Amino acid sequence: MDPLIKKALQLISESKETTRKSDIEDRLDYYKDNFKNLIKDELKDQFQTDNYDNMKAMIDDSINLVQFVIDEISTVYHDVPKRTIDGKDDTDDEDNQYFKTIKKINYDLIMDKANKLTNVCNEVALVFQPRNDIVEVDLMTPNMFSIIQDKNDAKKIYAFIYEVDLVDSITNAGIKKLFGRDAIEDRYFVYYDVEGNHFKFDNSYNVIENPDNPNNKNPYKDGDKYIIPVVLCHRKYLEDSVFDTTSGDKLYSATRQIGVISTLFNYYLKNASHKQTVITGNVDVQIPDKQILDVLRVIKVLGENADIKLLDFQGDLKQFNEMVDAKIERTLNQEGLALDDFKKSGSPESGYKLQLKKEPLQKRRSEQIKFWRIYENDAFKIMQIVNNYNNDDQIPDTAKFNCDFAELKVSESAEEKRKDNEWNLLHNLTNPLQLMMDDDKDLDEKQAEEKYTKNKAINDRLQVNTQKIDDELNNQFNKINGKKTSDKVEPVTNNTKK
Repeated sequence: MDPLIKKALQLISESKETTRKSDIEDRLDYYKDNFKNLIKDELKDQFQTDNYDNMKAMIDDSINLVQFVIDEISTVYHDVPKRTIDGKDDTDDEDNQYFKTIKKINYDLIMDKANKLTNVCNEVALVFQPRNDIVEVDLMTPNMFSIIQDKNDAKKIYAFIYEVDLVDSITNAGIKKLFGRDAIEDRYFVYYDVEGNHFKFDNSYNVIENPDNPNNKNPYKDGDKYIIPVVLCHRKYLEDSVFDTTSGDKLYSATRQIGVISTLFNYYLKNASHKQTVITGNVDVQIPDKQILDVLRVIKVLGENADIKLLDFQGDLKQFNEMVDAKIERTLNQEGLALDDFKKSGSPESGYKLQLKKEPLQKRRSEQIKFWRIYENDAFKIMQIVNNYNNDDQIPDTAKFNCDFAELKVSESAEEKRKDNEWNLLHNLTNPLQLMMDDDKDLDEKQAEEKYTKNKAINDRLQVNTQKIDDELNNQFNKINGKKTSDKVEPVTNNTKK
């Protein structure tokens, strides 16, 4: 066996690595609204088997704090950032290979999803692949790849190994089964390292021959150094590791516990309209076990002086709701959010008040942008290298890239918005075309200018017609009052009250 493959397999098969990937899969299940089984596991841990069997049909996974919080705090790509090369954006330089590539692969959607999944998993990898005559970006969560750390710096990557599963999403069948024996293996691994090695190996851990790369060498270099065509995005700065396995745990724990409490509420609600059964008698009173677990069962007791009494249900259902609300509010506050954000309740607020309320979220976003500005620059550099190696249409080596993230806007009242627009126009901070594009995100600058020109022509024509009507009314008024048209009189308009 190749020693590099052996080293990679040792990493992939370690129990800690398996546990790490399993934890990531759980996090993704929460975000994808697929966490009912996780609540079941928690119920099994907290309750006896018989009690669990009675509750499992009433599991409540309707309150998904993870999904709500992640979508609320992942605002880096809430508006499309403005990317420029040598000071020109995609409208100034449409033929630039970089702009053509990111438009074709829906790069903004990829980066928005990357921001969300980084907040879910703490890390995510952007893997750059030459495919379909362009450079495509594959988004990989940490359960899909393993990393060998640099022996001298734990923050750096020595080798990157990721798994490819070629499975049809509809039939769940492997691609090889669908397309015959000549197709590539349904499951294989891809290996890159910083010493210039690059190859694929199959499920049996044999290197897959590649006629385009017979020597299994990494073709990508930045100057004289080999690079791995991957950008590893982090949620937080890490001092001594490439993986953050703990940040955000409280959010997932709270979501799971809320599911348990809500399930318990459903179980008690089912029985709340019934009396609690109480049985008294001598020590030889015999009651089958299962009969005392459910108030809906018919109970039969045997023994001297056996007696059955009824007791009012003791559970405080209101307290359960209050407990859930308290947990939700405490969790949201830790994430810079408020309970009424989740409930979508409350009275209308001014833009200034909303701005103060969203200040913790703004700070969190500012912290995230520091990271994503770095990732945008790293992604541009790698896309440039991979593209220029594989395609004739080049991205110039001397190109200077910049990414400007839009400010997060807070909802304003109509009056606040009008005043802001007037101020910005007066001080040349914006223009009418930009205001039109802000109101209609589907407009580009050319369409906005055409719309503006058309509207101005209509308004100018209507203004001329209105002036003619005003002049005619003034003449009629002057005749009635015995004055000449040339006499100076107070103008009369069609809005003047008589």
